[in-house]
Amino acid sequence: MKILVCASARNLSPAFFAATTEIGHHIGEKKYTLIYGGGDIGLMAEAARASAEAGGLVKGYIPQVFNKITPQQPHTNIKTDVVETIFERKERMLFDSDILLVLPGGIGTYDEIFEGATANDIQCFADDTQKLKPIVIANFPDESGVPYFRGLKLSLEDAVRNKAIDRLA
Repeated sequence: MKILVCASARNLSPAFFAATTEIGHHIGEKKYTLIYGGGDIGLMAEAARASAEAGGLVKGYIPQVFNKITPQQPHTNIKTDVVETIFERKERMLFDSDILLVLPGGIGTYDEIFEGATANDIQCFADDTQKLKPIVIANFPDESGVPYFRGLKLSLEDAVRNKAIDRLA
């Protein structure tokens, strides 16, 4: 199984990093492939490091612009492809994965959630016999106990209630 980890933010709660380390370690122990956006910062890099250290295969895709800023890789046994644009990175990550695992993140993470959901929606519309890629959102609570993606969940529920989208799984 190839798991795309979406989690672009870096200045998050240490509790989020601890949970991410456990998740990455579990992915590596199961010998799943972890796919992520390349680079050496944030939750996605933490998941990649933990997975690689646990013996998992890790594949990163990093846009040229980010590679110029931080050209190092998070772990020696992580294979990273440098791609031209952020759009190419998203496309390659999505096509290369079987499932999307969403951890707390910023604008890039939200973009990846909706890119994956849009791809599923279009695929379902075009050919409803095709298998969709599950999107799993890890809705970690913050230090106050508030789920990280609380607002997103409410917005999506409102869209379903108003029939703008068909369903939430």
